[in-house]
Amino acid sequence: MNSRHLKHALAAAANLGLMGIAFSAAAADPLSWSKGAVPANAVVAGGSKDKPMHICRLPMADKNLHTGKTGNGNCYVSYGGKEIKVPLKDAEVLGSSAATGWADVKDGKLPADTLQSGLIGGVPMHFCRAMHEGKELHAGKEYKGNCYYGYGGKEIKTAQFQVMGLIKAAATSAAPAATAAAAAPAKAAVGQGATTAAATKAKDTHARWTAMLNAAETLAHEGSEVKRVSAAEMHAIKASVAKKKAEIAKLGANGFTEREEDLIDNHIAGLLMRVANSMTNNKKERVHKFNSAATSKKANNHARWASLLDVADVLAHEGGEVKRITAEEKTSIQGRANKIRTEIKAKGTNGFSEKEEDAIDNHIAGMIVNIASYMSDTKRK
Repeated sequence: MNSRHLKHALAAAANLGLMGIAFSAAAADPLSWSKGAVPANAVVAGGSKDKPMHICRLPMADKNLHTGKTGNGNCYVSYGGKEIKVPLKDAEVLGSSAATGWADVKDGKLPADTLQSGLIGGVPMHFCRAMHEGKELHAGKEYKGNCYYGYGGKEIKTAQFQVMGLIKAAATSAAPAATAAAAAPAKAAVGQGATTAAATKAKDTHARWTAMLNAAETLAHEGSEVKRVSAAEMHAIKASVAKKKAEIAKLGANGFTEREEDLIDNHIAGLLMRVANSMTNNKKERVHKFNSAATSKKANNHARWASLLDVADVLAHEGGEVKRITAEEKTSIQGRANKIRTEIKAKGTNGFSEKEEDAIDNHIAGMIVNIASYMSDTKRK
């Protein structure tokens, strides 16, 4: 995949598609700011489990408070074309007593009840976050239809971003309650013979984990075929898959707690995101190896594409099982995969040009990194 063809894939990766979240207005302001430290109720805007990214704010030269991101003990805020870095002890970090969520901005229109973060000359700013080069999220400020965030010492402006709001109570309470109810009998059954319902749940969940881990390994293999996943990365991915399968095996067949299930789901989703990011990294230039016979090349391409599309189908299904992917999103993913299959079939039996091959690889990689974004978002449960 070359960089000029990768733009569509990166655009798909940047669009995290959280349109299922509905915001609500709060009767009382649940937001609070803590000076110089990360509060216990700090809002997580991205990052990783070990290094979460929180939202911070600083007063700028225009005497307004501008929001940005935390990292490495600092607060980073974009302003005047630059990224401003200040020690966290001199900044404020956002906390919330209510559940928050993120939603996509469509056609420059913010969802109702998007949380406001400040004002510039009477024009409101809002909390935003955006994906930088398809790799990682960065928190910043929305102003007049764009999200501004700091990166590499510069101020980055983008029209593809998400804004933050409070999640409606019904959307946050229904899923955990259902999960807890299902997990309780499974835990009670451990060591004393599982009930039919608990055993079925354990069996189904083990099957889901196995399918997702196999999908990650398949995706890594396909990435190595097009030189987007190195031999070292492939070795590390295989080791991670084997380790996770061993952990799952230790849980046995009688069930597990909700916390154990969530941890494994999140670990596997993180692994998938890691592989998908490698697949869409435009610094990893694709190396083409053309076969002498066009029909042989076509057969190899078809086998690779069929495998990747099968991975997408598996991930969409498993994402639906754990409520990380909505029914509408699953239908959209399946429709997109089928459209790609139709395009591949329509190419006939005479092989593909480099441009055609790159375009199809980009479409599929973009779809998979989009799904992995859904699966690795811990607020989706």
